[in-house]
Amino acid sequence: GGGGDGAEGGARRAAGSGGGGGAEEADTCGGDLYAAACPPSNVERGGVSLIPDAVMSAAEVRCSERRSGTPPAAACGKGGDSDDDDEIPTEIPDGYYGYRVPQARGEYDVLNAHFAAYSELESVRSDTTDLEGRKKDADKKLRDAQQQKRTLEDEIGGGGGGGGGSGGSDFGPNGELYGIKNTCHTVESGKYEYELCLQGKATQRDKGQKGGGTNLGTWRGMTVDPSSGDRTMKWEDGTKCWNGPKRSATVTVTCGAETKVLSADEPRTCEYEMRMESHVACDDAFRKRHGL
Repeated sequence: GGGGDGAEGGARRAAGSGGGGGAEEADTCGGDLYAAACPPSNVERGGVSLIPDAVMSAAEVRCSERRSGTPPAAACGKGGDSDDDDEIPTEIPDGYYGYRVPQARGEYDVLNAHFAAYSELESVRSDTTDLEGRKKDADKKLRDAQQQKRTLEDEIGGGGGGGGGSGGSDFGPNGELYGIKNTCHTVESGKYEYELCLQGKATQRDKGQKGGGTNLGTWRGMTVDPSSGDRTMKWEDGTKCWNGPKRSATVTVTCGAETKVLSADEPRTCEYEMRMESHVACDDAFRKRHGL
């Protein structure tokens, strides 16, 4: 809110095309000061008064104060023969020539109730700026978390994300192989030993052979049949058979307490099939199929 003369400004704004008090104050020194604003008149739009009654009342009181405190025209040097009329006073009392010292509005000033909300706009703007900054920081944290989630899904599976192999991820469709990643498991069958390395290679060796061997393929991932829930691991693009296809290994995984290879066979030339047990296959689908 402004000073005590604010009602005067309200009165000026309240005036339509000009007040009718000019004639009443034509014989005063300050007549021209208030002729355009006093008496105040309201403004209507669609039959509704835009200026509150309380503001109009305050403006009328202020106009009355100005009229009663305005010196006559003669005091302004417009009349009389005395040379004293042109002297500049050493002290100027409040209300001299119609001017008053602006006074701060009191707590109960009627105009405060109408204009106080405007003084709060700066505080609201500051609070809004602060909230916008906090929202921007929160949005960045959310984007970072979502990116981290996508990265983890690509690495360990889940969320339908892509990854290595036909299984959608190097660690299975739901990341179930993450706990046994990069482990190798062996089984003996006939005169050979078969080694399966998750996220690595499948190898066939002669029994007792410590290294080398025939490459049966590179890890391609694990798929889960949506209808049966069966899990199948694949190793492909191994060493090419003489006058035949490249070697490959397909492993069917069933539920078991330990992760181990149970059997290995070669039903077709250079196409190997094996059976494995692992806790990764002990899921809800397995429980339902077996009524557990």
